[in-house]
Amino acid sequence: SLSGAKKRAQDARIQSDMNQIRSTAEMFYNSNGNYYNLLYDSNIVTLLADIDQQVGTGGYALSTAGETYCAVTQLNSGTAWCVDSTLRSYATNTSPATCLVAGGAKCE
Repeated sequence: SLSGAKKRAQDARIQSDMNQIRSTAEMFYNSNGNYYNLLYDSNIVTLLADIDQQVGTGGYALSTAGETYCAVTQLNSGTAWCVDSTLRSYATNTSPATCLVAGGAKCE
């Protein structure tokens, strides 16, 4: 169906945005030596705004713990997509999607 195809296309775009967040976060770390203030990086702000348009406002979480970060969002398919400072990028069935912060921000 058309709505199913639209949701799959939105999810592919979200996954692309999340992978760009991972790359941008690594460049941010290389420039700053930590992930503090990552949420305020203009490239991250743009990517998170695009995710909001694809999945709905507030559909993501971005956590930083200085030396680590985690970004997670719900997908329209019902699963979630997570990227973190260990360079992981994967789908998870955790609902709602969250980042584990204890011991450093990372995907659960």
